[in-house]
Amino acid sequence: LLCKGADNIIYERLRRDGNPFAEVTQVHLDSYASAGLRTLCLAYAEIEEESFEQWLEEYKAALTNPHTASRRKGLAAAAGKMG
Repeated sequence: LLCKGADNIIYERLRRDGNPFAEVTQVHLDSYASAGLRTLCLAYAEIEEESFEQWLEEYKAALTNPHTASRRKGLAAAAGKMG
């Protein structure tokens, strides 16, 4: 699973244990922000095919919901499960 997004969103979802780059990365992100620069972060995770298939069903159900508010809520919930 590959993901990209704003640093504050991606960084809050990172696994902290055993990450030797977490602290120095935060220092760099803070430095860029202080300089007025915007950043885009990339993240990845290896997931089992069965987990993906279960998630995909939930995502598709949310995506096809005819009620806009429910669709948004369902998509946000599905996205949160992958993070």
